[in-house]
Amino acid sequence: MKPINYKFRWFEKEDRRKLLRASVSRDGKLRLGRTLRSKLPRFIQVGFDTAAMVLAIADGHGAGIDCPACGVLTAQALSEQITAAGLHLPVAFALEQDEHTGYLLGRIIPRRKRDSTGRRQFDMEQLLILFRPILDGVVHQMSRSTPLADRKSIAAEAMCTAAQEYRPGYGDLGAYLEDRIKSTLHKENKQYIEAFGQRSLDQPLSCGDSDDFCLYDTLPDVGSDWTDSLDNQIDRERFFSRFSPEHQELVRLLQEGFRISEIADIFDISEGDVRRISAEIVQQRRKFDGEA
Repeated sequence: MKPINYKFRWFEKEDRRKLLRASVSRDGKLRLGRTLRSKLPRFIQVGFDTAAMVLAIADGHGAGIDCPACGVLTAQALSEQITAAGLHLPVAFALEQDEHTGYLLGRIIPRRKRDSTGRRQFDMEQLLILFRPILDGVVHQMSRSTPLADRKSIAAEAMCTAAQEYRPGYGDLGAYLEDRIKSTLHKENKQYIEAFGQRSLDQPLSCGDSDDFCLYDTLPDVGSDWTDSLDNQIDRERFFSRFSPEHQELVRLLQEGFRISEIADIFDISEGDVRRISAEIVQQRRKFDGEA
């Protein structure tokens, strides 16, 4: 009998007493957990990155804030930064030592609250704020043949659904949400790929008495790589459709390696005009990528 190569992932019981925790309350107090206090020096520095929503605690090297034995600090400026990011207090942080800076860095622990059935669910308002970078990144990177407003709506709904189904055994929450958003966007994007494909890939072909079909229908569905490639093609077509045929031809010649002087001769314009038109198209492309 052929032996089976198992790949087990062994789990250990989590000792919450070893976790480094901190929290900021509604009254503007920073509370340091007992285990965290045991690892802190006498004087500390406290900082907060509003964009990344990360708390930092560093060694004050004899200066800074005197860390009290009770672990409760007045941190009104910190609480104001947190609320300015759109979050509601209180918030809790889980901290880990950063090997590059030596700082203790803390990420916000997503808050859960009980719903009408008594089940503990994530606070979706807070979750959408915490994972907004992931949401925006996926929306702007994939499924670009789906209209932007629809992509945002699909992604937000996918995140809410995934959060309700999430269990600790699924691994990192952020990675799980990102995977679910990507798979949902990819699935929902197929309808736009098919509809756009009917217009962008050749004219419909007639096959006797049967319904017309286009060359798109003859292409096999070979997975996300193929649909991503077609998605990029659709994206390019949408962008270049806003230009005149002459400007589209100019870009094509540039892409094929024609020299500036040769293109100027073909269109009977100056080399400066060729460079100017090319620069304008590049600027519009960057703007288009930001809007799409």
